[in-house]
Parts: sequence; C-alpha cells; structure tokens
Amino acid sequence: MGLVLIGILIQSNLCAQKLNGSVDDIKKMLCKKWQIEYMLSGGVKIEKGSDVPDLIYEFKPDNSFVFTQGDRQNNVYGSWIYNQQKKSILLQAKGKPAIRVISLIPEELILMTDKKKQGAHKQNIKMVFRVKGD
Repeated sequence: MGLVLIGILIQSNLCAQKLNGSVDDIKKMLCKKWQIEYMLSGGVKIEKGSDVPDLIYEFKPDNSFVFTQGDRQNNVYGSWIYNQQKKSILLQAKGKPAIRVISLIPEELILMTDKKKQGAHKQNIKMVFRVKGD
C-alpha cells in the first residue's frame, strides 16, 4: 500500500512540474532525439515491448519536429511552440490532436495527449521519453 501511495505522489509531482527557462534554455533541453520508454493510460503503465514500434520525436531549433512511428514512411511533421509566460510547450501537426509537454528535464521528456473516447469522457495518455542514444 505504501509503494502505491509513493507512486501516486511521484506521478502527481511529474504532472505539476512547470517548464521554466528562456527560449534558448528550452531549445537546448528539447532539441534532441527522444525515444519512448513507456506510456501511462488510465493509471496503467504500458511498457515498450518488442512487438510495439519505436516512437521517436526529433525536435529542431527552428521549432519543428519529426515524429517517427516504426518506419520512416509514416513520419509526421509538425511544429512546437514554447509560451514563456504560460510556461508551456504545445506540439501541433496537421490533422493530429495537439500534444502538451508536461515535463522536460535534460534526460526525460513527458508528453500528454487527450484522446476522446466514444462517449463523453476523455482518456489522458502520458508518454515518457528518454534521450535516444544512437
């Protein structure tokens, strides 16, 4: 029971983190290749398995990004916007739902998207990325 409570507290802190820093600081931390480590959906941790294609974000200093899911034929190109006043980063790609950066530290990136399910309620999906080693 104690471990569950600690996990909930850690998860709450991750969600509450703000993005601080100048535009240059954010670019320096964000503009890398990031590889999925795991996802959280409805409080359930989904580990990256061998049968799941790699999810990779590559952020560039010109405020663009490339999202690769499996092979490069399915690349998604978009832009990222850092709002220094609101301390938020929003990712946008044509025809895709917006994704928010909810935590950014030098070796970890956490994204969150709102996916509408059938009916009235939404399912939040958190994606935890680590810097990709080439």
